[in-house]
Amino acid sequence: MTQHPEMHRKLWLDQLIKENDFKLGAELGVHEGVTHMYLLDRNPSLTMIGVDLYQGKQAKYWDVVSPKLMSAGVRSRFYKENTVAAAKNVTDDEIDFVFIDADHTYKGVKADILAWMPKVRKGGYVTGHDCDNKNIKKALVEIFGEGGYETAWDEVWYVQK
Repeated sequence: MTQHPEMHRKLWLDQLIKENDFKLGAELGVHEGVTHMYLLDRNPSLTMIGVDLYQGKQAKYWDVVSPKLMSAGVRSRFYKENTVAAAKNVTDDEIDFVFIDADHTYKGVKADILAWMPKVRKGGYVTGHDCDNKNIKKALVEIFGEGGYETAWDEVWYVQK
């Protein structure tokens, strides 16, 4: 996969989707919907599952993102709830990839990885953002082992199942 120091995570994910002909992905931590909508716009056969709680200081972003999600119709399934709880709405081995960029606490990211990893089919990817964050790095090493995951530009981390 091509990598460039200025490659934004949405571009990296777009390339991953195209190279593997992925049809169903999930994004945990949708925020303003930039990555979510970019991937849907660039990949007409892709359906995305989005999960974000939109509570506290993040609540204001719901008004920004909800019209975007509505415009995507059935190609965007959205759960406005806790990321671990939302995993129960997805069948094991159902999705091609998950991109984890929600709770950045050690406990939160570890719980997200463990809840969503079974949802990714064999050959799919468990991916996420902010691999240089100490909490995320600790969870990655604990789950996958030292050197058990790859990194890409824009602090992306990934593991192929």
